Amino acid sequence: MMLQMELLLLMSGLVSGSITCPDGTMCSDHSTCCKTLNGYECCPVPEENLESVTIKSSVIRCDRTHYCPDKTTCCKKSDGTWACCPYPLATCCQDGYHCCAFNYSCDRTSTKCNRNGLMIPSAEKESAMTDTDNE
Repeated sequence: MMLQMELLLLMSGLVSGSITCPDGTMCSDHSTCCKTLNGYECCPVPEENLESVTIKSSVIRCDRTHYCPDKTTCCKKSDGTWACCPYPLATCCQDGYHCCAFNYSCDRTSTKCNRNGLMIPSAEKESAMTDTDNE
């Protein structure tokens, strides 16, 4: 089932060569998400950073200094810091600690995820990494 969903997303172009910003804005993999006063925008990766991006493999940029591993989603925690949800294209729950897989919504307690009446446990997020973590 998960493989079929990934193939469907890949064929529809939703995951191929793009990243999703926390507000849902889609950016190419040659750019990164930048938070602005009007939400998120796609910003080009400066030429001098292309080597470090390649070395780090694919990452999902939360802002200019915080990132999450590929195939995860950046979410804001209740204290305003960034965290990584273990699912790609995830839904971030309002409590700031949990998230749900793609196409699931958080229940009112944020402890369960719902899709058409199917309830599964929500996931807890891990703290996002910063560019200084690997220096």
